[in-house]
Amino acid sequence: MPRRPLQGGLQLTDQPYDTLQDADLRNLARVISACTLGLWAFAAGLLLGTFLFS
Repeated sequence: MPRRPLQGGLQLTDQPYDTLQDADLRNLARVISACTLGLWAFAAGLLLGTFLFS
């Protein structure tokens, strides 16, 4: 016998809170990693620019 879909209510309440929190933490880590990589690239550009164009 096939299972019937849930009637009414929010579908998001079926997901555990921990899963959503883990996804948020992973996204935050990705953003921090991207920002850190950008800062390192900027610092390396300043360092190279100092020696090449001085």
